[in-house]
Amino acid sequence: MGDIPTNVYTQQSKKNFLFTMLGETVFMLCMFGYFLCVTAAYSEDMHGPAKDPNAEAAPADAASNKTKGSAKSNKSQAKPASNSGEQAPAGDAPAEE
Repeated sequence: MGDIPTNVYTQQSKKNFLFTMLGETVFMLCMFGYFLCVTAAYSEDMHGPAKDPNAEAAPADAASNKTKGSAKSNKSQAKPASNSGEQAPAGDAPAEE
C-alpha cells in the first residue's frame, strides 16, 4: 500500500520462512487449544453440574409416599423387635439370621 515503486517483496531464506511459518502455526494452535479449554470450562461452570434424572425421581417418590398416608406407611415399615433381644432391621434392610 502506499507508494507503488517502494512496495517491494522482502527476500528471506527457506529456513527463516519455514521457522517463521511453523512458529506462527504452533503458537496459533496453542492459543486455539487454550481458547477451547477456557470456553469449555466456562460453559460447564455456567450450566452447573449434570443432573441425574434418577436422583430427582427418588426424593419425589419419597415425598409422595409421606403425603399419601404417612401413618399407614410408618406402621408397615416399623417391625417390632423379637423377644430374643434383637433389634428390628432399619428401613428396607433384610433381617439377619
